[in-house]
Amino acid sequence: MRKQILAVLLFISSFGFSQSVDDYKAVIIPIKYEFTSADNQYRLATISKYNLNNAGFEAFYDNESVTEEYKDRCSLLYYDIVKEKSFLTTKVHITLKDCYGKVIFESETGVSKEKAYELAYPDALNEAFASVNSLNYKYKEKEVKSTVEPTAVDKNAVSDVVAVTKNTI
Repeated sequence: MRKQILAVLLFISSFGFSQSVDDYKAVIIPIKYEFTSADNQYRLATISKYNLNNAGFEAFYDNESVTEEYKDRCSLLYYDIVKEKSFLTTKVHITLKDCYGKVIFESETGVSKEKAYELAYPDALNEAFASVNSLNYKYKEKEVKSTVEPTAVDKNAVSDVVAVTKNTI
């Protein structure tokens, strides 16, 4: 019984420390995916950037130069399309990972029964984007709290330090 309660408490506390996609400024999209043989094959990168921009994300290709605002790689999400094994259908889902490779979001699986890959992959990808669009992404900037509180400087203490320093030299 204790083990079950402990497991439930650990499970609940893990949600307290989890991150949301709203904590990230932008998304980096690869040009070539693991299951493709050419850059932007089947227009997957182009469709992904279009759909991410429509969902409210700021999206960049991985070969694009980004502005200074996006130089911190841990403020960015990394996009990937994962092809699932299937027979007579094309199945893909989308993952958004942080800079350490931890999966922040995984979409529902998009399925297409088209025979031609040129039609099947875009169709399945657009279906997978339905769950990304339902996120209602809105970037919220993290507040940086200062641990050092400002203190008032005593002018007499500063003059005493200056006087002691002059006498010792």
